[in-house]
Amino acid sequence: MAGKWWNESWNPVTGCTACSEGCAHCYAKAMHERLFQSTKFEKIVLHPERLDKPSRMKAGKVIFVDSMSDLFHEDVPFGFIQDVFRAMRNNYQHTYVILTKRLNRVPDFLNFVSRDFYVHFIAERENIWFGTTVENQDRAEERIPLLLDTPIGHKLISVEPMLGPVELKPEWLVPKWDSQYGVNSATIQSVICGGESGTGGRPMQPDWARGVRDKCAAAGVPFYFKQWGEWAPDELDGFLVRSRGKGRMLDGVEWNELPWKKAIETTIVNPPATEQLELI
Repeated sequence: MAGKWWNESWNPVTGCTACSEGCAHCYAKAMHERLFQSTKFEKIVLHPERLDKPSRMKAGKVIFVDSMSDLFHEDVPFGFIQDVFRAMRNNYQHTYVILTKRLNRVPDFLNFVSRDFYVHFIAERENIWFGTTVENQDRAEERIPLLLDTPIGHKLISVEPMLGPVELKPEWLVPKWDSQYGVNSATIQSVICGGESGTGGRPMQPDWARGVRDKCAAAGVPFYFKQWGEWAPDELDGFLVRSRGKGRMLDGVEWNELPWKKAIETTIVNPPATEQLELI
């Protein structure tokens, strides 16, 4: 089983459309088409009835927001995104992780909401981790500067599926000290890395993952290696062989560094009585 860095998924929006190379073998699309064959994955559906889900969860969960969509998709109205942030603010007991490839919509969203809403529902939310996916260097150069300019939450990146080497620049990782304000937190504070799983999964070279790991280690940034994916290095000769997503060891180590690790560990120590597929 691939590494899981979250406790619960929460999907007030479902459906998405491809926008870059990493979308070619989308896990969410594959899951949707397997379970909901009557509805096309490309149809964006809003689920206002799911906005109260965080209030029905026990405290201390790490919640992946819209694992089956992109909250900032072009077809999601800013008013509904505002409702999602309101639900997060009203359920401060949880930690929320949002990943989007559509950072270009964020400035317009922030202009849409009132200053009071931004201050009270977004700016003061220490429990929000806001990030983007960067599958190769071109996407890193395109998205990471936009992410770091986004005044929402703590910053993270997901290098998954990793389709090529990604060189993380020091200015993206190392906090800058300012004599007046102290640490500038507008840097990447967490990195998740993983290969592509599923039919047709494209291989990730070991040195690509090592490069990201080493840059994180040098900067003191938590690094989480989620999975090799469809291909992994053979233990004997190092050549890539089909692994079916089973491998998580990078150079003999499971890299499980997460800034929200305590909430994950609490759930593992006290697991629910039953486990079932969760799509809402």
